[in-house]
Amino acid sequence: MPGKDPKQPRTNFDKLKGTDMNEIMPWVNSILLLVVAWLLARKDQKQGDDIAQLYALHHDNERQLAEHRLKIAENHYPKPEVDSRFMQLEVTIKDGFRSLSDDFKEMTKALHDHLTSAHHSGQ
Repeated sequence: MPGKDPKQPRTNFDKLKGTDMNEIMPWVNSILLLVVAWLLARKDQKQGDDIAQLYALHHDNERQLAEHRLKIAENHYPKPEVDSRFMQLEVTIKDGFRSLSDDFKEMTKALHDHLTSAHHSGQ
């Protein structure tokens, strides 16, 4: 090729042939470090998004579970059944206290009769 200096590099790679590797390595290391940092940042971002989705799903499942528990509790004992059970309980308690009251009255009368008979017989 006329007019071209054979010692002048023809490509960018030819320019690097004479360069000392100690001059290039910091640049190569910096580029590799930037690529690795960028890839790790993308991975962290993806994991962060995945974790956020999992928490959203967890909160949604937790809310649905609470709703289902409430529905189960509401339907476990229908209101008329609960009302009748409370009525039975109320009747049982009233009868029990009435019976206990009658027993106390009998005991009090017996104690009173015993004390009065002992007091009259002691005179």
